[in-house]
Amino acid sequence: MASLSSAAVAAEKVGAKFWKGPIATREARLSGYTMAQQWEIFRYANQRAHPPATGLANVLAQGGKPMADYVVAQAESSGRELDYRDALRILQAMRWSGTYDVCGDAALQTRLERQNVRFEKSGWHGVMLQLQRGPCRPG
Repeated sequence: MASLSSAAVAAEKVGAKFWKGPIATREARLSGYTMAQQWEIFRYANQRAHPPATGLANVLAQGGKPMADYVVAQAESSGRELDYRDALRILQAMRWSGTYDVCGDAALQTRLERQNVRFEKSGWHGVMLQLQRGPCRPG
């Protein structure tokens, strides 16, 4: 448990340090971090910082399938609604930018459906459905 707690503190520090840097260079700076660090920074930027920086999803979207698999796995393992929402935002950016065919990945869609069922009664469910389905099904 102590190692999990120290990992969370380390992730928080990465996000906070990144956030203190110049706004104008955020996207360029973010692209220089590892996949795991990008995810932690993105979570910090959308769950802790105000206003949230959802546009940083475009940087993570450049990671294609490896990033898609990573962020969905992280959201699944955390079980946190906000992590799932943030993963969906990245997948949406992938779809819109064409960096990964999120809608054509049947295994990924099955995983997302399982998460939708899990959070069916949450306040974020409508947003999550819109993020997941909106890019895949014209609407």
